[in-house]
Amino acid sequence: SVDDIVYDKALGALWRSAPIWGLLMAHVGVFVIFRLVHPIILLLMGFVVAGTLVFTTGAGLLVSAYARRTAAAMATSFTLMLLVLGVPLVVGEMSGYKAGCITPASVEGWLHPVCQIYMVTQGAADMPGLPGPRRDSSAVPYAEGYFGGYPTPMGKEPLSFVWAYPAAERGWLATTALVGLTSAAWVLAGVGLGALAARRLRKGA
Repeated sequence: SVDDIVYDKALGALWRSAPIWGLLMAHVGVFVIFRLVHPIILLLMGFVVAGTLVFTTGAGLLVSAYARRTAAAMATSFTLMLLVLGVPLVVGEMSGYKAGCITPASVEGWLHPVCQIYMVTQGAADMPGLPGPRRDSSAVPYAEGYFGGYPTPMGKEPLSFVWAYPAAERGWLATTALVGLTSAAWVLAGVGLGALAARRLRKGA
């Protein structure tokens, strides 16, 4: 059936890209093993990777359903990714921040996968020279049990992450919720694009 074809294509795309994402997670895992970053980065990075991967796969399926030639499909997929991921990044960086206001730069900093990777990385690692975060109720102390040997983010005791202005610093629970919900939205969008691809193939059959 058409659904089976789309499903098999999606699995094939995910399988072919698995070594790349696996290498990325293994790279991060090495830093965790040597206690250079906090283990929570694996969860947060996994959320970001999963959402981005499912969305790009769904977009590729939809493009391939309309563009039958490989060259046209690749060019269209690249353009689509540039529009969806590249343009918001550029617009956000150009808009800047305004005191007391939520701007495109703020939204980009909270929701864009590239910005989220930066946010979770600098929050889980020791990044000297950056301003220290506030203590907040959802912070995880580093001086307990197995986590006692991990570096303190930005010279402070709590596990805290710096969100884009005006949100300032937030703890690990709020950050996990933000990244998890954003990932779920990307996953749903990717599944929706895959469903549209199946619908297109049914009409063309």
